[in-house]
Amino acid sequence: MFGILFLIAAIFSGHEVASTVSPDTPQAAISAPGATEVVPAGDTVASAPAPSARVAQAATPPAEDDGAINRVSDFYDTTPPATAKVVKAATASVPAAHETPARYVLGPHLVSTKADYVSEGRRVVIEVVRPDDDERRPAVLILHGASGIGDGAFYRSAAELFAEHGYVTFLPHYLEAASPAKSKASKGRTKAAAPRTSPAEAAPGSIRAGFPQQEQILRDAIDYAAHSPYVDSSRIGVFGLSLGGFHALTLSSRDDRIAAVVDMSGALRGNVIPETNHLAPTLELHGAHDPIVPVARARALAGTLKQLGVPYELKIYPTQGHFLRGKAQEDAMERATSFFATYLTPADSSRAAQQSGGGAE
Repeated sequence: MFGILFLIAAIFSGHEVASTVSPDTPQAAISAPGATEVVPAGDTVASAPAPSARVAQAATPPAEDDGAINRVSDFYDTTPPATAKVVKAATASVPAAHETPARYVLGPHLVSTKADYVSEGRRVVIEVVRPDDDERRPAVLILHGASGIGDGAFYRSAAELFAEHGYVTFLPHYLEAASPAKSKASKGRTKAAAPRTSPAEAAPGSIRAGFPQQEQILRDAIDYAAHSPYVDSSRIGVFGLSLGGFHALTLSSRDDRIAAVVDMSGALRGNVIPETNHLAPTLELHGAHDPIVPVARARALAGTLKQLGVPYELKIYPTQGHFLRGKAQEDAMERATSFFATYLTPADSSRAAQQSGGGAE
């Protein structure tokens, strides 16, 4: 099932940066208490990058990708505001929401619904894929990148994969809800005066400027998931790609309901330790030739996690760029499901025992 899903989604939706796919070189596992770092043989692991670190680009991106690269690069180096606060599950409020009556059966064991919830007056579409039963299960939120969901092939395949492994998966359309065309500022304008603007067409810097709004939409998405009758709210994981990875890490620093994060091609916003000194166990998946979020940022995040004593794993793909492809993508998703299986375990199991050391390659 895994192979079929991810061969169909061999390339990511939206704007992409091309990278050469070839079998990975032999890997060397470097272990530390509470962590596993997997890097190309002969490579070194550092807790933080050198100030002048530069990473070679694996391939020149298509011209139409320039705008997207400039936008997300502009965002990635900013520092979050000093208002961090860890949210306790007991203080969470239930967002207004309703579920459409349509049910799309994907197979004998999965069911998909399209729902929505309200965040600060905005109605946010959220897709849900889950095992077709009434059991309360762990949840995984899937956060897309700065180009939006696109045709959805990768993200919906990921949702099916996680659902096949027993998770209730949620895919919020957070950038659509946060786009200028749907903001409060656009209310009262005519359609001609306020044309719909997709995330990919937003002005440079708008993704960065809209980060607080996006974060609130995603915090409300966590509330929505936590109050689902199918979800065990003590077991919530977040999978984030690129911009979604930045959001996943920021959310985990402020919301202790998040028990695990898988960060693919993202990093810690501002490259600084959160004021809360709190991050969830994290799996980092990164291309060595990422031209948008340099691999040095992944190593810096690993250093922060190690400093905080947070369990983590770092996997660097030596032939990959910003978007993982082919066998690297398949390997990354296998690692993601394994990582969630470790940290989204039943509440009566000993998570402390699992966090005492990282796994092996």
